[in-house]
Amino acid sequence: MKKVMNILAVVVAGGAIIAAMGFVSNERKQVTCKDIEVLIQGSDAIHFLDEKRVRLMLMDMGELILNKRASEIPLSTLEARLRNNPYVKEADLYMTLDGILEVSLQQREPIARIMTGPSKSYYIDREGYLMPPPDYFTAHVPVINGHFSLPFHSEKPIGEGGIATADSSLIRDLYALAKYVHDDPFWNSQVVQIYVNRHKEIELIPRVGDHRILLGNVEDMNGKLDKLRVFYNEGLRYTDWNQYSTINLKYKNQIICTKR
Repeated sequence: MKKVMNILAVVVAGGAIIAAMGFVSNERKQVTCKDIEVLIQGSDAIHFLDEKRVRLMLMDMGELILNKRASEIPLSTLEARLRNNPYVKEADLYMTLDGILEVSLQQREPIARIMTGPSKSYYIDREGYLMPPPDYFTAHVPVINGHFSLPFHSEKPIGEGGIATADSSLIRDLYALAKYVHDDPFWNSQVVQIYVNRHKEIELIPRVGDHRILLGNVEDMNGKLDKLRVFYNEGLRYTDWNQYSTINLKYKNQIICTKR
């Protein structure tokens, strides 16, 4: 009998919770939107989005939000439209019981800027999505340029077939290298440019030291760059970093330096 009573108590409590949730949900639908609150997540150094721009984005969607009932505001549609913005990684909209529409956005974080011409470039984020550079903000990330072609901006990330050219494999290698550089604090601060020479070989231009680093390709790039880091710490500790014009990492277990 006691067991039956316990089961009944659980059922009644569960029903009460479901009823309360339904009541709150219905109350929320009847709430009138009084204001919009914008929360932007991501690095403090990235300013693709701000509250003013997000409010303008919502206005440009043609939906009247303020002084409108929550049930009349297509939150899912607005979320989907916000996600179509190239700088938005994720978007969540939520109406509070006191009439505040909370707009939570996660902005994409660039890891490099791909230069495809004198006045044409794209930022690339960690997931491989390309973003057109805005005219109001410049991200301090390494530049990728040189002898390769990049077609129109694709909605697919580079790692998932978003690029289809003769240089597709090379571009995916550049993307992998850019991720590696971005994720390593030392190389993130040291590498300012990733360059593809006319032989389709990858070169790195450092922030410190007047030399070129000839990487060749991304095969064993971890080992190559670890080897260079040791050379920086041990081989160049007692000498001038600018005495070499080229540091060649192409060959296994070797570092070949060319003096000026």
